[in-house]
Amino acid sequence: AHGPWRVQRAIGLLERRPFRRLVALAIEVHADQLLAAIGRVVEQALGLQAKFRANTAFVTIEVMEFLKNWIHDHILKMDMTYKGLI
Repeated sequence: AHGPWRVQRAIGLLERRPFRRLVALAIEVHADQLLAAIGRVVEQALGLQAKFRANTAFVTIEVMEFLKNWIHDHILKMDMTYKGLI
């Protein structure tokens, strides 16, 4: 299993100058795929928003709890450690 210390170590390695250039190059090379993936997520989110507004979407409490934790713990904490690399 990968403990938190391994994640922090990996982040530390990625923050070094050579890896920053590698990450920037990877983003540049794969920009089309990244933009397409973002577009798919946005399209899906807009579709769900429309269903919620029409009262036709159904989500369990379990899914809502998962999303809340994912946003709070992963996106707002873990992903923010990468923002300097992008």
